[in-house]
Amino acid sequence: MLQSRLPKFIVENYEFHEWKHASAILSQDFPSEWADLIDLLVEFRLRKSWIASGGGNKTKVATFLDGFLTKRGWVEKQFQESPGQCRNAAPVPSSRLSDSRR
Repeated sequence: MLQSRLPKFIVENYEFHEWKHASAILSQDFPSEWADLIDLLVEFRLRKSWIASGGGNKTKVATFLDGFLTKRGWVEKQFQESPGQCRNAAPVPSSRLSDSRR
């Protein structure tokens, strides 16, 4: 159960949902990445000034998340989404994903 895998702070301050045993898979098969995500949620604080400021490049929320994960060795990866076997499908633009140390 997800709640039993989370620290008290996260349980008391976040709304969380389980999807197809994701927490069991992450915590058991990728314990280092799971620990990074837990630490990120414990450290993160959404500040009013971060959402009240306008324009620019990355938001302060994105900058915090990127900085936290980069310090933990995560690197941004790109992947090309495939529309599958459909012959006449339009190409899908590549997406960016912050991926763990792989």
